[in-house]
Amino acid sequence: MAEEKKTEKNLTPKDLVFSFLTSNGKGVQIKTPFEALNIVNNIISASKEVANHIESEKTKREEIQKDKEIAIKKIQMQRDLFMTYLEKTYDERKTAFSKYFEVVDHALQNNNVQELAMGLENINDLAKSSPFKNLADLKSVGDALKDKNTIWDI
Repeated sequence: MAEEKKTEKNLTPKDLVFSFLTSNGKGVQIKTPFEALNIVNNIISASKEVANHIESEKTKREEIQKDKEIAIKKIQMQRDLFMTYLEKTYDERKTAFSKYFEVVDHALQNNNVQELAMGLENINDLAKSSPFKNLADLKSVGDALKDKNTIWDI
């Protein structure tokens, strides 16, 4: 057998390990090999618990990451739905305003007071209404956007 290196105190690594295992750090000596084995088993058991805990926490982090990705996709889908709703609503409002202003222009050209009053009243009513009042239930808006037969009433 190869000769083991001696340390400063003339102890081999084997002696150092045995010295460590036979002391609990408080100067109390372990008296039997069974006690030393018990300590080693406790260290191994604690190491396994730490490894299990690390794996459990890693799994939790992975689950949190998946939940985060799902939440982000849901938010993006809701944003896209909302933006589509706004585009359709404002496009329709723009068209309606344009038509009402055409009525006002026509009334002014023809000196038609009744037509002018009707056009201005329609502009005023449309301006008072908010496209956001229908957003109370985003799901119903999403369903309406998906339904090609939906009539968008302004």
